[in-house]
Amino acid sequence: MLLSLALAAPLLMAAEAAPATAVKDADPMICERSQVIGSLLKSKKVCMRKSEWEAQRQENRMMIDRSQTQHPMNSGG
Repeated sequence: MLLSLALAAPLLMAAEAAPATAVKDADPMICERSQVIGSLLKSKKVCMRKSEWEAQRQENRMMIDRSQTQHPMNSGG
């Protein structure tokens, strides 16, 4: 009985790890290099999950759209 539990334990652990691995594969880690502002040679590496990159790009797009459509309050005429 003890031997069968010892053999079954790794299988149970692998079965529990499989869904976590599937989630990681569905949302992989992506690293990008970006130029450091004010430097011609320095760059930094930024790593985020694919969903985080998409959320960041969507937020940046919304900020650009908002700044382009916003009218100044004081026209200075």
